[in-house]
Amino acid sequence: MKKFYNIILLALFVSLLYGCGKKLPEGFPKTFSCSITITKDGKPLDNAMVLFTPESGSGGAWAIGAITDAQGVAEIHTTVTGYSQKGAPLGKYKVTVSKDLPPLEDADAGKAMSYEETLAHNAKLAEKAAKRLPIVPKKYSDVSQTPLKVEIKPDTPIEETFDVEK
Repeated sequence: MKKFYNIILLALFVSLLYGCGKKLPEGFPKTFSCSITITKDGKPLDNAMVLFTPESGSGGAWAIGAITDAQGVAEIHTTVTGYSQKGAPLGKYKVTVSKDLPPLEDADAGKAMSYEETLAHNAKLAEKAAKRLPIVPKKYSDVSQTPLKVEIKPDTPIEETFDVEK
């Protein structure tokens, strides 16, 4: 009889462990698998931010997106404060892609300069910065201009590749 109670207690303990995961937030949608690969001129683009914006304009209180890995792949997640789930909800989305430029190298950083020298130096850096081309052309990072779109359908895993050329 004692063995029977131990088995019951063990079963209750295991069920409590599995039942104590994070609770799905109220209104959180069902999500479906979605993987987006981003390339630039045919080569994988790493550390790019991929975001989905519903075409209808209303997406709820959650964010949908991911950061690309070294192969340019972003495993899309739907996230709300304190909770994230792999995949995206059903719907049609505009896809934006952005990537920050690395900081300009400044060989004179930390060098003592007069006020006038500092102004001239900062103007020179600003001029260099203005001439830099963005890593991802602006049309891909602006939701009103992006030509990239994806539709999430039930039980149809999405694997799309987008090239963000010039």
